[in-house]
Amino acid sequence: MCQVQDGLLVFTENTTFLVIVSFGGKGFQTRTLHPTIGCVAPSSIKTMANGAAVWLGREGFYAATGSGDSLRVQIISESISTNLLKINRARALQSTAAVDVREQKYRCWVPMEGSKTNNVCWEFDGQGWTQRSDVDAADVCVTQDHRHYMLTAGKATISGGSAAQGVWLLDHQVQSWTPDPRAAMIQTCWLRAGFAGKRASPMTVYLWFREMSSGTVSIEVQRDWKSKIVETETAPLHPTDDIPPFWGTAVYGGTDADGEDLVWEKRRPYWTRVDIALPSCEVFRLKITLKAAGTNPGSWDFIGMSFDEVPHPDTFRGFPK
Repeated sequence: MCQVQDGLLVFTENTTFLVIVSFGGKGFQTRTLHPTIGCVAPSSIKTMANGAAVWLGREGFYAATGSGDSLRVQIISESISTNLLKINRARALQSTAAVDVREQKYRCWVPMEGSKTNNVCWEFDGQGWTQRSDVDAADVCVTQDHRHYMLTAGKATISGGSAAQGVWLLDHQVQSWTPDPRAAMIQTCWLRAGFAGKRASPMTVYLWFREMSSGTVSIEVQRDWKSKIVETETAPLHPTDDIPPFWGTAVYGGTDADGEDLVWEKRRPYWTRVDIALPSCEVFRLKITLKAAGTNPGSWDFIGMSFDEVPHPDTFRGFPK
Protein backbone atom coordinates (compact mmCIF):
# COMPACT_ATOMS: atom_id res chain seq x y z
CA MET A 1 0.00 0.00 0.00
CA CYS A 2 1.05 3.60 -0.65
CA GLN A 3 -0.61 6.89 0.29
CA VAL A 4 -1.19 9.40 -2.54
CA GLN A 5 -3.06 12.68 -2.80
CA ASP A 6 -6.42 11.10 -3.66
CA GLY A 7 -6.33 8.16 -1.28
CA LEU A 8 -4.53 4.88 -0.89
CA LEU A 9 -2.91 2.81 -3.64
CA VAL A 10 -3.27 -0.91 -3.01
CA PHE A 11 -1.28 -3.40 -5.09
CA THR A 12 -1.32 -7.05 -5.92
CA GLU A 13 1.35 -8.47 -8.21
CA ASN A 14 -0.94 -8.00 -11.21
CA THR A 15 -3.34 -5.15 -10.35
CA THR A 16 -3.39 -1.64 -8.91
CA PHE A 17 -6.40 -0.34 -6.93
CA LEU A 18 -7.29 3.05 -5.48
CA VAL A 19 -9.15 3.21 -2.16
CA ILE A 20 -10.93 6.51 -1.43
CA VAL A 21 -13.56 7.79 1.00
CA SER A 22 -17.09 7.15 -0.25
CA PHE A 23 -19.20 10.09 -1.42
CA GLY A 24 -21.38 9.94 1.68
CA GLY A 25 -18.38 10.24 3.96
CA LYS A 26 -19.05 6.83 5.50
CA GLY A 27 -16.89 3.89 4.59
CA PHE A 28 -14.68 3.55 1.58
CA GLN A 29 -14.95 2.64 -2.06
CA THR A 30 -12.43 0.91 -4.30
CA ARG A 31 -11.82 1.27 -8.00
CA THR A 32 -9.36 -0.53 -10.25
CA LEU A 33 -6.67 1.90 -11.36
CA HIS A 34 -5.05 -0.61 -13.74
CA PRO A 35 -6.15 -4.23 -14.29
CA THR A 36 -2.79 -5.65 -15.48
CA ILE A 37 -0.08 -3.59 -13.75
CA GLY A 38 0.89 -4.45 -10.19
CA CYS A 39 3.88 -4.37 -7.86
CA VAL A 40 6.40 -7.19 -7.38
CA ALA A 41 8.38 -5.61 -4.52
CA PRO A 42 6.51 -3.87 -1.69
CA SER A 43 9.67 -2.11 -0.44
CA SER A 44 10.15 -0.50 -3.87
CA ILE A 45 7.05 1.71 -3.47
CA LYS A 46 8.06 5.29 -2.68
CA THR A 47 6.63 8.78 -3.27
CA MET A 48 8.81 11.44 -4.90
CA ALA A 49 8.77 15.13 -4.04
CA ASN A 50 6.41 15.93 -6.93
CA GLY A 51 3.80 13.55 -5.50
CA ALA A 52 4.37 10.73 -8.00
CA ALA A 53 4.36 7.24 -6.52
CA VAL A 54 7.04 5.00 -8.10
CA TRP A 55 7.40 1.22 -7.81
CA LEU A 56 8.81 -1.89 -9.48
CA GLY A 57 6.39 -4.00 -11.53
CA ARG A 58 6.79 -7.09 -13.68
CA GLU A 59 7.71 -5.12 -16.83
CA GLY A 60 9.77 -2.38 -15.18
CA PHE A 61 9.29 0.74 -13.09
CA TYR A 62 5.90 2.48 -13.01
CA ALA A 63 4.59 5.77 -11.66
CA ALA A 64 1.15 6.97 -10.63
CA THR A 65 0.73 10.66 -11.45
CA GLY A 66 -2.11 13.16 -11.52
CA SER A 67 -5.19 13.40 -9.33
CA GLY A 68 -8.89 12.78 -9.55
CA ASP A 69 -10.03 11.47 -12.92
CA SER A 70 -6.58 12.23 -14.37
CA LEU A 71 -4.78 9.82 -12.01
CA ARG A 72 -2.93 7.42 -14.28
CA VAL A 73 -0.42 4.58 -14.07
CA GLN A 74 2.34 4.65 -16.67
CA ILE A 75 5.66 2.93 -17.25
CA ILE A 76 8.70 5.21 -16.82
CA SER A 77 11.57 2.84 -17.58
CA GLU A 78 11.35 2.43 -21.36
CA SER A 79 14.91 3.72 -21.81
CA ILE A 80 16.35 0.91 -19.65
CA SER A 81 13.86 -1.83 -20.56
CA THR A 82 16.58 -4.02 -22.09
CA ASN A 83 18.67 -3.80 -18.92
CA LEU A 84 15.71 -4.62 -16.68
CA LEU A 85 15.23 -7.94 -18.49
CA LYS A 86 18.28 -9.11 -16.49
CA ILE A 87 16.54 -8.73 -13.11
CA ASN A 88 16.53 -11.97 -11.12
CA ARG A 89 12.75 -12.48 -11.15
CA ALA A 90 12.91 -15.13 -8.44
CA ARG A 91 14.30 -12.53 -6.03
CA ALA A 92 12.66 -9.34 -7.32
CA LEU A 93 10.47 -9.41 -4.20
CA GLN A 94 13.46 -8.35 -2.06
CA SER A 95 14.10 -5.12 -4.01
CA THR A 96 14.20 -2.03 -1.81
CA ALA A 97 14.01 1.71 -2.49
CA ALA A 98 14.15 5.19 -0.97
CA VAL A 99 13.99 8.78 -2.21
CA ASP A 100 17.07 10.97 -1.79
CA VAL A 101 15.64 14.23 -0.44
CA ARG A 102 18.67 16.32 -1.31
CA GLU A 103 19.18 15.12 -4.88
CA GLN A 104 15.47 14.50 -5.54
CA LYS A 105 16.17 10.99 -6.83
CA TYR A 106 14.29 7.74 -6.50
CA ARG A 107 16.77 4.91 -5.82
CA CYS A 108 15.87 1.25 -6.04
CA TRP A 109 18.24 -1.65 -5.44
CA VAL A 110 17.42 -4.81 -7.42
CA PRO A 111 19.09 -8.22 -7.96
CA MET A 112 20.57 -8.35 -11.46
CA GLU A 113 21.91 -11.22 -13.59
CA GLY A 114 21.22 -14.07 -11.17
CA SER A 115 22.52 -12.25 -8.09
CA LYS A 116 21.10 -13.31 -4.73
CA THR A 117 21.59 -9.78 -3.36
CA ASN A 118 20.38 -6.37 -4.55
CA ASN A 119 23.61 -5.63 -6.39
CA VAL A 120 22.49 -2.79 -8.72
CA CYS A 121 20.81 0.50 -7.86
CA TRP A 122 18.68 2.29 -10.46
CA GLU A 123 18.26 6.03 -9.89
CA PHE A 124 15.44 8.13 -11.38
CA ASP A 125 15.45 11.94 -11.21
CA GLY A 126 12.13 12.46 -12.97
CA GLN A 127 13.76 12.70 -16.41
CA GLY A 128 16.12 9.75 -16.90
CA TRP A 129 17.86 6.80 -15.30
CA THR A 130 21.38 6.24 -14.00
CA GLN A 131 22.98 3.21 -12.37
CA ARG A 132 25.30 2.60 -9.41
CA SER A 133 26.74 -0.58 -7.90
CA ASP A 134 28.77 0.50 -4.89
CA VAL A 135 26.60 -1.24 -2.26
CA ASP A 136 24.58 -4.47 -2.23
CA ALA A 137 21.69 -3.08 -0.20
CA ALA A 138 19.40 -5.36 1.79
CA ASP A 139 17.45 -2.33 3.00
CA VAL A 140 17.64 1.45 2.84
CA CYS A 141 16.20 4.44 4.70
CA VAL A 142 16.53 8.23 4.97
CA THR A 143 17.04 9.94 8.33
CA GLN A 144 14.08 12.09 9.39
CA ASP A 145 16.04 15.20 10.36
CA HIS A 146 17.62 18.20 8.66
CA ARG A 147 20.53 16.10 7.35
CA HIS A 148 18.41 13.64 5.34
CA TYR A 149 21.19 11.05 5.27
CA MET A 150 20.56 7.93 3.19
CA LEU A 151 21.61 4.78 5.06
CA THR A 152 21.91 1.34 3.52
CA ALA A 153 22.33 -1.98 5.29
CA GLY A 154 24.21 -4.54 3.25
CA LYS A 155 27.57 -5.39 1.73
CA ALA A 156 30.18 -3.08 0.16
CA THR A 157 33.72 -3.39 -1.16
CA ILE A 158 36.21 -1.59 1.08
CA SER A 159 39.82 -0.57 0.58
CA GLY A 160 41.95 -3.55 -0.36
CA GLY A 161 39.19 -5.20 -2.38
CA SER A 162 37.53 -7.15 0.45
CA ALA A 163 33.77 -7.15 1.07
CA ALA A 164 32.32 -6.08 4.40
CA GLN A 165 28.85 -6.23 5.93
CA GLY A 166 27.55 -3.16 7.66
CA VAL A 167 25.47 0.02 7.57
CA TRP A 168 26.74 2.51 5.02
CA LEU A 169 26.20 6.27 4.70
CA LEU A 170 25.86 6.98 0.97
CA ASP A 171 27.85 9.73 -0.76
CA HIS A 172 29.78 10.69 2.37
CA GLN A 173 33.32 9.68 3.28
CA VAL A 174 34.29 8.87 6.86
CA GLN A 175 37.75 8.32 8.32
CA SER A 176 37.17 4.63 9.01
CA TRP A 177 36.38 3.76 5.38
CA THR A 178 37.82 4.89 2.07
CA PRO A 179 36.01 3.56 -1.00
CA ASP A 180 37.97 2.01 -3.84
CA PRO A 181 38.19 4.08 -7.03
CA ARG A 182 35.30 3.38 -9.38
CA ALA A 183 34.79 3.96 -13.08
CA ALA A 184 32.12 6.37 -14.37
CA MET A 185 30.46 5.24 -17.60
CA ILE A 186 28.09 6.78 -20.16
CA GLN A 187 26.29 4.43 -22.55
CA THR A 188 24.53 5.82 -25.60
CA CYS A 189 21.41 4.41 -27.17
CA TRP A 190 21.66 2.49 -30.46
CA LEU A 191 22.67 5.10 -33.03
CA ARG A 192 22.15 5.71 -36.74
CA ALA A 193 21.89 8.87 -38.80
CA GLY A 194 19.74 9.72 -41.80
CA PHE A 195 19.69 6.32 -43.49
CA ALA A 196 17.42 4.42 -41.13
CA GLY A 197 16.68 0.91 -42.34
CA LYS A 198 19.85 0.82 -44.47
CA ARG A 199 23.37 -0.26 -43.64
CA ALA A 200 26.22 2.24 -43.40
CA SER A 201 29.79 2.48 -42.14
CA PRO A 202 30.35 4.89 -39.20
CA MET A 203 33.89 6.21 -39.55
CA THR A 204 34.41 9.05 -37.08
CA VAL A 205 32.98 10.01 -33.69
CA TYR A 206 33.33 13.53 -32.30
CA LEU A 207 33.18 13.76 -28.49
CA TRP A 208 32.62 17.06 -26.71
CA PHE A 209 34.06 17.53 -23.22
CA ARG A 210 34.75 20.41 -20.87
CA GLU A 211 38.35 20.41 -19.71
CA MET A 212 38.49 18.96 -16.20
CA SER A 213 41.57 16.87 -15.44
CA SER A 214 44.46 15.09 -17.06
CA GLY A 215 43.75 11.60 -18.33
CA THR A 216 41.88 9.61 -20.95
CA VAL A 217 38.53 7.96 -21.49
CA SER A 218 37.94 4.55 -23.04
CA ILE A 219 35.42 4.21 -25.89
CA GLU A 220 34.01 0.70 -26.39
CA VAL A 221 32.00 0.07 -29.55
CA GLN A 222 29.13 -2.40 -30.07
CA ARG A 223 27.27 -3.07 -33.30
CA ASP A 224 24.02 -4.52 -34.65
CA TRP A 225 22.14 -4.96 -31.35
CA LYS A 226 24.86 -7.24 -29.90
CA SER A 227 26.54 -6.85 -26.50
CA LYS A 228 29.97 -7.94 -27.78
CA ILE A 229 32.64 -5.21 -27.77
CA VAL A 230 34.05 -5.09 -31.32
CA GLU A 231 36.47 -2.17 -30.92
CA THR A 232 38.07 -0.13 -28.13
CA GLU A 233 39.61 3.33 -28.56
CA THR A 234 40.81 6.09 -26.24
CA ALA A 235 40.39 9.85 -26.16
CA PRO A 236 42.06 12.54 -24.01
CA LEU A 237 40.12 14.40 -21.33
CA HIS A 238 41.76 17.67 -22.33
CA PRO A 239 42.79 19.39 -25.58
CA THR A 240 46.20 18.13 -26.69
CA ASP A 241 47.15 21.24 -28.69
CA ASP A 242 46.66 23.62 -25.75
CA ILE A 243 46.95 21.71 -22.47
CA PRO A 244 45.29 23.71 -19.65
CA PRO A 245 46.60 24.04 -16.09
CA PHE A 246 44.93 21.48 -13.84
CA TRP A 247 43.78 22.02 -10.29
CA GLY A 248 46.11 20.28 -7.84
CA THR A 249 49.07 20.09 -10.24
CA ALA A 250 49.63 23.62 -11.56
CA VAL A 251 52.00 25.70 -9.40
CA TYR A 252 51.17 29.34 -8.65
CA GLY A 253 53.68 31.56 -10.40
CA GLY A 254 54.81 28.76 -12.70
CA THR A 255 54.80 28.48 -16.48
CA ASP A 256 53.09 26.20 -18.96
CA ALA A 257 54.65 23.98 -21.64
CA ASP A 258 55.21 27.02 -23.88
CA GLY A 259 57.01 28.99 -21.16
CA GLU A 260 54.13 31.39 -20.57
CA ASP A 261 52.89 32.30 -17.10
CA LEU A 262 50.04 30.14 -15.80
CA VAL A 263 46.72 31.98 -15.64
CA TRP A 264 43.53 30.49 -14.23
CA GLU A 265 40.67 30.72 -16.70
CA LYS A 266 37.13 29.45 -16.96
CA ARG A 267 36.96 25.81 -18.08
CA ARG A 268 36.23 25.72 -21.77
CA PRO A 269 34.60 23.08 -23.97
CA TYR A 270 36.53 21.30 -26.70
CA TRP A 271 36.06 18.35 -29.04
CA THR A 272 38.19 15.34 -29.79
CA ARG A 273 38.03 13.04 -32.80
CA VAL A 274 37.95 9.25 -32.51
CA ASP A 275 38.26 7.07 -35.62
CA ILE A 276 36.25 3.82 -35.59
CA ALA A 277 35.83 1.06 -38.16
CA LEU A 278 32.32 -0.40 -38.40
CA PRO A 279 31.79 -1.53 -41.99
CA SER A 280 28.21 -2.06 -43.12
CA CYS A 281 26.38 -2.00 -39.79
CA GLU A 282 22.73 -1.38 -39.01
CA VAL A 283 23.21 0.39 -35.67
CA PHE A 284 26.02 0.95 -33.18
CA ARG A 285 26.42 1.95 -29.55
CA LEU A 286 29.22 3.52 -27.52
CA LYS A 287 30.31 2.96 -23.92
CA ILE A 288 32.45 5.89 -22.75
CA THR A 289 34.32 5.16 -19.50
CA LEU A 290 36.66 7.17 -17.31
CA LYS A 291 39.11 4.63 -15.98
CA ALA A 292 39.85 5.11 -12.29
CA ALA A 293 43.56 5.17 -11.49
CA GLY A 294 45.15 5.13 -8.05
CA THR A 295 43.60 7.19 -5.28
CA ASN A 296 42.79 10.12 -7.58
CA PRO A 297 40.43 8.92 -10.33
CA GLY A 298 39.93 12.47 -11.63
CA SER A 299 36.70 13.93 -12.97
CA TRP A 300 35.14 14.64 -16.35
CA ASP A 301 32.40 16.74 -17.89
CA PHE A 302 30.77 15.15 -20.96
CA ILE A 303 28.73 17.52 -23.15
CA GLY A 304 27.67 15.53 -26.21
CA MET A 305 28.71 13.74 -29.38
CA SER A 306 28.19 13.48 -33.14
CA PHE A 307 29.42 11.10 -35.81
CA ASP A 308 30.08 10.76 -39.53
CA GLU A 309 29.17 7.72 -41.59
CA VAL A 310 29.46 6.50 -45.16
CA PRO A 311 26.17 5.06 -46.52
CA HIS A 312 26.08 1.58 -48.00
CA PRO A 313 25.87 1.56 -51.85
CA ASP A 314 22.34 0.12 -51.62
CA THR A 315 21.27 3.48 -50.20
CA PHE A 316 21.84 5.28 -53.51
CA ARG A 317 19.19 4.92 -56.19
CA GLY A 318 20.46 3.18 -59.31
CA PHE A 319 23.08 1.07 -57.57
CA PRO A 320 22.60 -2.71 -57.84
CA LYS A 321 21.75 -4.56 -54.68
